[in-house]
Amino acid sequence: MNALLLDLIHISSKAQAYYFKPGYLNGGGRSFAGLTADSQGMMKLFGTSENENGTFQIIRTRTDQNVIIQGIGKYDTDEDGQNLTIQSLVFPDSTKTIVINW
Repeated sequence: MNALLLDLIHISSKAQAYYFKPGYLNGGGRSFAGLTADSQGMMKLFGTSENENGTFQIIRTRTDQNVIIQGIGKYDTDEDGQNLTIQSLVFPDSTKTIVINW
């Protein structure tokens, strides 16, 4: 769980940096609008949508308000048939991380 959470925190900080970076420097220019819910949106933040810890995706973007990023771990940590899932609600100045499935 720690590795997936650390990756998600790292991606969330990249989303905040994207928000504040000017558009002419390939940033959002005070918007999350370019962080689309597809592989291209994730490429702007992490370079890939998957690593050894899990799979990451942008769930939703509210252009100037927030973006939700989800990480799904590679393993079922509590053996309930579902892999570890964590979501991060990212605002320009803060984040809120929620464990969806342990």
